[in-house]
Amino acid sequence: GETITYTTEVPYQIQITESLLEIPNIITPDKPESKNSVFRVKYKSLVSYEIWIHNRWGQELYHSTNPEDGWDGTSGGNLVPTGAYFYMIKAEGTEGKKYNRKGSINVLRTKDKTSF
Repeated sequence: GETITYTTEVPYQIQITESLLEIPNIITPDKPESKNSVFRVKYKSLVSYEIWIHNRWGQELYHSTNPEDGWDGTSGGNLVPTGAYFYMIKAEGTEGKKYNRKGSINVLRTKDKTSF
């Protein structure tokens, strides 16, 4: 039997980047010009992501599997009232780090009256 040997110039490398997940805790949905107008995570190197946002009665207001998407502080097309809302995020980084995060988001209105 003949033996064939292969050599490669460059060693094969897999880049494992440290993942990152940062979650804001305040949004001002009635100020579209503000960078805080939408609830959006800051992230890096995630292989999976899922978020749920509920009100204090446990009603689901938002769900997504795309970290690019953000919650604009609405439910059924209407701006939710000022107050605390609750998120649950499950994600996994490329390095295998698992994220299970729960917390609250404060929705602040800067304008006194809601105009219809």
